[in-house]
Amino acid sequence: MVSLSFMPPHQYKYRSSMPKGELLSLSSPDDNITFISFLDEENNLNYEVYFKKQKIIKRSSLDILLNGVNIGKNCELIGTETRAIDEVYDVPIGKSNKARNYCNEGIITVKASDILYNMAFRAYNDGAAFRYYFPADLEKVEITEEYTHFNFPCDYRAYALKLNTTIAPTGHVAYSYEDHYNKTNLSSIDKDAFIGMPLLLEGKDFYAAITEASLKDYGGAHLIRKESTDLVTSIAKSSDTIIGRSPFTTPWRVIMIGEKLADLVESNIVLNLNDKCKIKDSSWIVPGKSVWPWWTGQAIKTEVFKDYIDFASEHRISYLMIDAGWYCPEDVAWSDPLNQDVTKGINLIELIEYGNKKNVRILLWVHGATISRQLDEALKIYAEWGVAGIKVDDWGREDPEWVDFLYEVAEKAANYKMIVDFHGTYKPTGLRKVYPNVLTLEAVLGLEYSKWSDKCNLEHEVTIPFTRMLVGPMDFTPGAVAKEWFGDKSHVEGTVARQLAMYIVYESPLQMLVDCPAAYEKNRKALSFLERVPTTWDETRLVDGKVGDYIVIARRSGKDWFVGGMTDEKPRALDVALDFLDEGKYLCDLYADPAQASGDPVEYSAITVKKDSTILIGLVSGGGFAAHLQRKD
Repeated sequence: MVSLSFMPPHQYKYRSSMPKGELLSLSSPDDNITFISFLDEENNLNYEVYFKKQKIIKRSSLDILLNGVNIGKNCELIGTETRAIDEVYDVPIGKSNKARNYCNEGIITVKASDILYNMAFRAYNDGAAFRYYFPADLEKVEITEEYTHFNFPCDYRAYALKLNTTIAPTGHVAYSYEDHYNKTNLSSIDKDAFIGMPLLLEGKDFYAAITEASLKDYGGAHLIRKESTDLVTSIAKSSDTIIGRSPFTTPWRVIMIGEKLADLVESNIVLNLNDKCKIKDSSWIVPGKSVWPWWTGQAIKTEVFKDYIDFASEHRISYLMIDAGWYCPEDVAWSDPLNQDVTKGINLIELIEYGNKKNVRILLWVHGATISRQLDEALKIYAEWGVAGIKVDDWGREDPEWVDFLYEVAEKAANYKMIVDFHGTYKPTGLRKVYPNVLTLEAVLGLEYSKWSDKCNLEHEVTIPFTRMLVGPMDFTPGAVAKEWFGDKSHVEGTVARQLAMYIVYESPLQMLVDCPAAYEKNRKALSFLERVPTTWDETRLVDGKVGDYIVIARRSGKDWFVGGMTDEKPRALDVALDFLDEGKYLCDLYADPAQASGDPVEYSAITVKKDSTILIGLVSGGGFAAHLQRKD
């Protein structure tokens, strides 16, 4: 048993009867969330979750097939312990500069057959979580399947991401997170379809999201609907069995819970459930913006890259991302990754030296399957060249070997003081807390899709802040401003002001500027905002919003506030309350949709506001706004 200081569990007076064979009753510090674990009539392990006295997860079974034994069946309770956890830690890069890990934790020791193991349960004010611990004296750890159920008492509204699976050229199963979170009901989710996490649920008086945290030495989890409103986990594997070494812990299964959407959007529960940061001095990690020639189809030429560096230097942009095509043709990089060499290609040293003189550093795209074969060699060479970081792309593997490879990339890149951007990957599970040099991840249908389809639509863009973004930063890659990108369904939907709003609404400590320098130079108002908007924040507030309809988010950097808003196809008039401000007067620089056709894609105005002010913002169909508020005194 894990040694913990003993604290008696809370009792819940509102419950007239307790489940048979109750093992543990645990409450959140504010008493709003209750987690109950118990044995049923056949001594099988189950749990329930309550929010404000309302049962939101009914009797749900817990089981893993470990070493041929279903360890959730025919169980015997050996002991329980509980403790309180309350710690504040620094978040060097993210949506807040500090986070509070504040919860009550209970650990049960259970015996099933001859296997003795622990389960940890935590109740936070913004959710509940649980995981398995297998002891050091376990001779082997062979997990064939995990059967964690989420059995809901009602047919809640769900925003479900159906994962498309393919077989990659390497022979691995790939899961794509690049699709829509479709509005449906639990009972209408396709049976046996793989549903990606997070899964957002909307009840009568609450919101919840199912996800996972601290994924390591294990396959990523998906959800499958088996019966009615009962979901069960399915674990990505590259073989029939996950083989680990004892002592062994599984990832946390997480239920984010709140009365309001803001409770989920502002939550740091995924970070709280991860290990402490392993980088002692993170001062070398520089978040920021990057120019990105790939999106506009620029040629892989030294002169082109130098033009981008010149532009970036003039406008205080930190990076140039050199994407696919620098070490071999892009199509070959994808079709034949195992026969390429990511240490040879165009003359990067000349570009890196040129960029260094102008305070613009170089980021390199690499295919994950290629660099996995030469990681140590490549990082050593990149460090000698002076590369600032890497963008690792893939088809979407989520098996244990790939999960551990991403940890290896993060750790070894940190050793060379390089930042990392993971593309073609799975949802964030908190790796960025352990290695904050992992600035951002994709796992989202982003603006790149507007190059070849109409999938990146207005509703999707105001859905993902409430779904995918709940669990961590997303590299959506905004910033289109040129007139030719707009007005065609196969291109960018919405307005330029909407694109500016994305730099506030979408969390990503590494943000791309997708358009070409000439386009930004022609849109000086937009460029003025892009020069000043930060990419990492000290505080985040969801001001207003409705999933799939509209959103308004405020984020603080130092004493300045930035507010961004977006709508779907419906024009809206929003009253934006500024009660998050401190006392005193603020200068508000507002970038919005033009009130009438003027030929200028962004309308700029400056007004003075205070804490009790409300700004009336008119949004056109697909519109948006961005505001920068600075203290005047």
